[in-house]
Amino acid sequence: MPSYRSQGVARALLQYQERWAKAHGYQEIQVKSMLCFSAMRAMLAKYQYLQLTANSQIDADTKIVFSKLL
Repeated sequence: MPSYRSQGVARALLQYQERWAKAHGYQEIQVKSMLCFSAMRAMLAKYQYLQLTANSQIDADTKIVFSKLL
């Protein structure tokens, strides 16, 4: 929600998830988002998540998979 942005909550959760996964032996994280969530896509790009799925169908409900090696 826009009123809760810029408080670092999503960043803190993302970083916690990465630390937990790495500590438990995971080598990769995949995250699903939707095309309509531009702030989420921007945050994932900022933290080196790569987009795996192509934008073949462009609409707000298009699901996108992002991946990051740990």
